[in-house]
Amino acid sequence: INLPYGIIAEKSFGEVILCAGRCDDEKAEIHITQKELEALSATGEQKNIKLSADGSYVTLCIQDFNGKMDEIPKKPYTKWFDYDKINSVTIRFRKDGDRITPLGMKGSKKLKDIFIDMKIPQEKRNKIPLIQFDDDISWIIGVKMSDKFKITKETKKILRISVKRK
Repeated sequence: INLPYGIIAEKSFGEVILCAGRCDDEKAEIHITQKELEALSATGEQKNIKLSADGSYVTLCIQDFNGKMDEIPKKPYTKWFDYDKINSVTIRFRKDGDRITPLGMKGSKKLKDIFIDMKIPQEKRNKIPLIQFDDDISWIIGVKMSDKFKITKETKKILRISVKRK
């Protein structure tokens, strides 16, 4: 229900949720082209991208990798990816039929099944942002990373992606 002053009331599983503006996160996709990635790589600068109206943002940074696997951080909101396997980056939310090859697995798995296995409530699933490289989902932010873009000993450059939430 749309209320005065841009307030929206939404009923979900017996609860009423009040939101300023939209109750769901922005559904627009954010694309970072290969040219933009190359420019980041050449300058060594970071790129900050606003993720949602709540002030969350994603930071992308490309840097050389020295091959020391023990220096890779184990943080849920910072991941390192093999830059040489990436042509473009898209930040988006899930769509029906989305699949990912989770770290340590050979085959792919539906995002829906991952969310069910991890007991993520249905009303939160569409609000979890995804990082996609080319046509492959590489990271369900804060949940799972893809095996396809992991760092190996042969990796020369990395793409570090950090998410800061308010």
